[in-house]
Amino acid sequence: MKILSIDHGNKRLGIAISDELGISAQALPTIQVNNEDFAIKQIVKLLDEHNCDTVLIGVPIGFEGKDSSQTKIVREFINKLKSQIQSPIIEWDETYSSKTASRNIKGKKKRNLDSESAKVILLEYLRSQSPD
Repeated sequence: MKILSIDHGNKRLGIAISDELGISAQALPTIQVNNEDFAIKQIVKLLDEHNCDTVLIGVPIGFEGKDSSQTKIVREFINKLKSQIQSPIIEWDETYSSKTASRNIKGKKKRNLDSESAKVILLEYLRSQSPD
């Protein structure tokens, strides 16, 4: 099962994909969000190009488990995406993914922080699925 991971932002979508075995993750270039329809078309294209069969989207869970305004924006995006794809969509708490990603990268890679965050989300999910 190959997974496409998304770190949703208002201006950019961070993108990462897993390998076939669900062991590793690779950050891909971000998608600039000119409008949501364009962003969804790009996601559909990536799902096809990389033969991904599942989408993992980071959802910012507010403190105390309450939805924030950004949580609502991401969930609206998820609903629009669901109407365009057949693949299952998994929501994952991404509350600290950007902080973790910024600690993991240096220099020029900082401009790809959103995709590094998508990679962090994906790696956390993959670790949670592995039988330890």
